[in-house]
Amino acid sequence: GDPWAVELEAAECARAEWTFTCSGSNDIYVAALAEISRPDLTSSTSAEVQLKDKKVTLQIRYFQGEDAFAQHVKDLAAAGLPVMEDLYGFHYSGPAEVRLEERGRVITLGYEGFANCVGQSFCGIAVSPVAGDHTILHELAHLWSDLYSERWLSEGFAEFIASETAARMPPGLVTGQRIAWPAPEVELQLDDWGPVNVSVGLSEEKQATENAGYYRAERFILLLQAELGLAALQRANATLAESTSPADSREYMDALEDASSRNNDALFREWVFASSHARILSQRREARDRLTNLIALAQEEELSDKVPAQIETQVLSWNFTAALPARAEAEAALESYLDLKEDLASVRREAEPVGS
Repeated sequence: GDPWAVELEAAECARAEWTFTCSGSNDIYVAALAEISRPDLTSSTSAEVQLKDKKVTLQIRYFQGEDAFAQHVKDLAAAGLPVMEDLYGFHYSGPAEVRLEERGRVITLGYEGFANCVGQSFCGIAVSPVAGDHTILHELAHLWSDLYSERWLSEGFAEFIASETAARMPPGLVTGQRIAWPAPEVELQLDDWGPVNVSVGLSEEKQATENAGYYRAERFILLLQAELGLAALQRANATLAESTSPADSREYMDALEDASSRNNDALFREWVFASSHARILSQRREARDRLTNLIALAQEEELSDKVPAQIETQVLSWNFTAALPARAEAEAALESYLDLKEDLASVRREAEPVGS
């Protein structure tokens, strides 16, 4: 009772209030995990980290007696945040003050850590007392996650950036072993991964989906790095950072294609989009390729770029219903122009002997 806070999380047995029922065999069960804390017995400290355009103040609240933990978080943030900014490829523009609190698993939704960052207005991070260094780095990496609207982008990059940051930290600073996500037991296209779930008491089906999401998100970002290079990922992020709204899967696909100068359709079909997107992805490919040719011809002939620019806006918004007819009309007009240009050139050639 007060002032102690007690939380019970069902483990292998069904829970009804404070009673747990285990059945099915004579095996030994873990009925529940008990977490007992004194929320009133906390201390606080702060640290400042200078990034390229902004100084970030990290307010750390921790359980009394955990001073070594607080100092270690300071050290991780001081060394890690500038590395993360470089790895992401764009300057940090989030809140100038970030709160990181040592909290119980109920507050962290059953995860070892949980970040809630909203634009430039607020960023709060909660970590479990048993959270490892990789988890802390992962949650700090979420300071840049408002760039994305899709969970797979946010979590995939946070995992990737945390691992890359750990590898670049001073020797001995990052301790402990990272816990890897298990290989998926269910099929999941990343664009279908839903919102964050409270991991406490998840059904086996939902837990399998969560595991698949984290596993596949990180693997896909690693695959993109291997195929396209870190610089391409950074250029794509820098482009998206100029937008006023977070990027979804479609916008990230476009930005990455422009940044890498490569057709990545097969990768996004395999990892991100469901088969129901096959038609629109084919339309996108046709629209982008024909638009590229149209722009090149218009530039070669030193014609106005007004019409191609209008079509490009439709293509970038994936409005192919409007883009395809407009592009066909522009192509026909350009072809007529080229035919007329050739006719005029022919007339001039025929007229030259007469005038000489």
